[in-house]
Amino acid sequence: DPARRSVLAELGLPENFTGEELGQFLNKYHELFAKDELGLFVSDIGRDPEGTPEVKTPEDLARLHRTIGSVQFHEGVLRGFLKSFDFRDLELLTGLRKLLNSFKLPGEAQKIDRIVQEFANQWHAANADNTHDIEGVPFNPFVNADGAYVFCFSVIMLNTDRHSSQIKEKDKISLESWVQNNRGTNNGQDVPLSYQRRVYEGICSCQIRMQDPIFEAWDDLFLWQQTLQAARALQPRGDDEPSFAVELCTSDPAVLACVDPLLLSVLWAPALAAFLAHVQSYDDSALPAGFPLLGWRGESVPPSSPVPSEPIPASFPVES
Repeated sequence: DPARRSVLAELGLPENFTGEELGQFLNKYHELFAKDELGLFVSDIGRDPEGTPEVKTPEDLARLHRTIGSVQFHEGVLRGFLKSFDFRDLELLTGLRKLLNSFKLPGEAQKIDRIVQEFANQWHAANADNTHDIEGVPFNPFVNADGAYVFCFSVIMLNTDRHSSQIKEKDKISLESWVQNNRGTNNGQDVPLSYQRRVYEGICSCQIRMQDPIFEAWDDLFLWQQTLQAARALQPRGDDEPSFAVELCTSDPAVLACVDPLLLSVLWAPALAAFLAHVQSYDDSALPAGFPLLGWRGESVPPSSPVPSEPIPASFPVES
């Protein structure tokens, strides 16, 4: 379909894409896809076409990396998806939360294994030289990526155990039992007890789960921080770019008492952008000239200009 290929090209996906390029594309637009289907696809093992030689030449590998459905293609999808995350200076548990919020972890053990292995590789590569401590706890205590991989699997099982409604509270695994299970998993060494305690307490207090960041972010500290970070990214940074000033156009104490300044500062820009997108596409030819919209207004001002001291008018005309 030429039209579909044209749209994908505009979104940054080349016509003859590799698996890794598709993985990067899926990561960039992961919020547009069903999370369960996305999890199944990025973890798919793939299958080489009939007649593929066992001993592959560089030319064979180059072709298979662009052959949809092949083992090499799907290895590239998972690698590209994971490489698109920036795991630098993110604690292992935080990085795992970030990953598992982007799609639903499949139920098949082999697919979970592929995801966790690739995550451990990417996280450890990004933080291999990070030697600093967090409140006396080492940031990266793992000898190699394999140690991080085994520990991640243990964390996922701990998350299931601690938060499963099928397991009675008295039967849930304790810190001592969990530490015992992790003995010798760090390339023959033990993961430091302080590190395991920090992760254990983090899982007990906040379950790893897939959530909708729009409706449930405030119920998860990590997701709330992600929402704040995304909101800050909406604000221009360059000296030559406009910034925005906004005031709520009311002096009603009852209304002002209900306004959370933090929520307003985070939500007003995307809310106004979504609203204006509908206004701009609306056929207002039947409306009288200068027809006002009641509400509040965001007004572009140069970064060096002071925020207007006078209240912004409560109504403004829609420009045709």
